[in-house]
Amino acid sequence: MSTEKTHYTVTEAAKELDVPKPTLHTWIQQGKVVTDGRFGISKQSPYRIHRDEIDRIRRAMATAS
Repeated sequence: MSTEKTHYTVTEAAKELDVPKPTLHTWIQQGKVVTDGRFGISKQSPYRIHRDEIDRIRRAMATAS
């Protein structure tokens, strides 16, 4: 069984991508980052960002540099 996470919070994703959390929130609001909803039912619950989406963003950032 794999111990690698499938979903990350904005805080975790920001660390993985080495970008500030506000940047990631802006990208989510602009539709540049796709989320899988939230971890809870509250509006304040953290977004769920799939591992594949983090990998896609990382590749896009690498080609943009």
